[in-house]
Amino acid sequence: QVTNQLRIPITALLSYTMLKRNISLQQWCAVLLLMLGVALVLLKPDKPSPSLSSRPRSPLLGIAAVLVCCCCSAFATVWFEKIVKSATRESSEPPSLWGSSMLMALFSVPVVAATLFVYDRDAISKNGIMQGFDDGVAFCVLGLHVAGGLLVGLTVKGA
Repeated sequence: QVTNQLRIPITALLSYTMLKRNISLQQWCAVLLLMLGVALVLLKPDKPSPSLSSRPRSPLLGIAAVLVCCCCSAFATVWFEKIVKSATRESSEPPSLWGSSMLMALFSVPVVAATLFVYDRDAISKNGIMQGFDDGVAFCVLGLHVAGGLLVGLTVKGA
């Protein structure tokens, strides 16, 4: 989770290069301090928990996977902002944020359905799609995702 915070400096770097955004010296210093904090935390890893100690671990593979995830997340964030802002400048009527969000959601549905079909087909047919969730947990997770989506929408609208 700590390494995942490297998405912030990567986003700053991509914003600087792709969007030609001016980033002040104070902001670059804050990004540098964040990177130093991540490095300090990674220098002294936690002891593995007893339940996971029997599994083989590859810290370099884990860090590489998180860094790839950070780069993809940062690129998607900056690209989305670039598309929204360039579409707003080029046309007289800006694209609807609701319509753009629904389009992205529609593209993700087949991917999720295929993943469920390949990996969990038997379990879903036996126990249903909501197995392992009680109503409270399911609605709490749903509420967190809705709140996150609304915050992203407000951020993009205000940017």
